Amino acid sequence: MHRHIWYEFQHQFESFQIFKSPLLIIISSSGAWFAIKYLPSPMLLFFLVSATLVDLLTGLLKAWSKNICSSSIGFRRTLIKIGSYSATVVLVVLLANIIGVIDVENKYDLSLVVNGLISFMTFIEIFSSFENISLAYPNSPMTQYFIKPIMKVLKGRITDNPISKFAKKSEN
Repeated sequence: MHRHIWYEFQHQFESFQIFKSPLLIIISSSGAWFAIKYLPSPMLLFFLVSATLVDLLTGLLKAWSKNICSSSIGFRRTLIKIGSYSATVVLVVLLANIIGVIDVENKYDLSLVVNGLISFMTFIEIFSSFENISLAYPNSPMTQYFIKPIMKVLKGRITDNPISKFAKKSEN
């Protein structure tokens, strides 16, 4: 009885057409040497998606506060932004993993590059959200005492920071 099952399996395996194509054999075997070492942090991806959604919502808030009719332009920009962010992350992950395959001695930890890119994109989205809020309600106490100082810190434009003071002293 076991022989019958084995012969049936062997017959089905031989009749399976995918293994008769040399191109498909090469493509399927290429995954054996290409191991994915560098993946983005799921938490950073979650922060990026959340910051993008918050930027969309604050953009809608800004449009409503300025009595601008909301159209599909803002939504289209958000979809384009999500598409470009996704393509950039995929491209950097692929490049990092290709470099990881070439670098057999593991001299470089490229996860910092992948996660740094996502962190930078998240920073851009958070800053854009703060800009939208400050443009929507420029005279509100929250904008004056919370949003604008944070934006100055994020821009690095604080005049009383130690680096500015040191630069002024070294000029004199």
